[in-house]
Amino acid sequence: MVTTNEATLRARMAALTREAAAKVRAEKATERKAATDRLRQRASNDLAMIKQGERERARVEAMTAARAAQPITATLTKGRLTVTIDLTSPEPLIRQTAENAVKITVNRMLRWTDAQTGVAAAQALGAQGASSATAEEISVYLADEIRYAVKHGSASITVAPEPKSKRRK
Repeated sequence: MVTTNEATLRARMAALTREAAAKVRAEKATERKAATDRLRQRASNDLAMIKQGERERARVEAMTAARAAQPITATLTKGRLTVTIDLTSPEPLIRQTAENAVKITVNRMLRWTDAQTGVAAAQALGAQGASSATAEEISVYLADEIRYAVKHGSASITVAPEPKSKRRK
């Protein structure tokens, strides 16, 4: 026979058990909701990153198309030596390297012109053995000085063949 105290105690324990079970269920539901929210946030972040990547690709393609539509090319020629430098690379580092190559090439060609002028003046005064560098020698110096622009493909150096009547013997 179950006494009233026992019945009350059992009822109370059952109620506590139901409350504890409800509390555990509520905690699990809260954890599941938090996990679902985290997954939704990750998915939202992933979608935002994908959209940002697409916008970035579209931006780069538009910039590349605009640069390709109206390219900037510097062609420096002196005698048989021609240096062509493309300044339209979408990469800033390559573009800066090409800009620097233009400066170096102009400087080298001006120095070569000054040397040729000096040799002409010395020969006019009767100096023997004075000669300036050839186009091939200057092209070798330039190839070394602007090697990174040549490596990236933004610069090319061309030496035209020497006419047969002016070849050195």
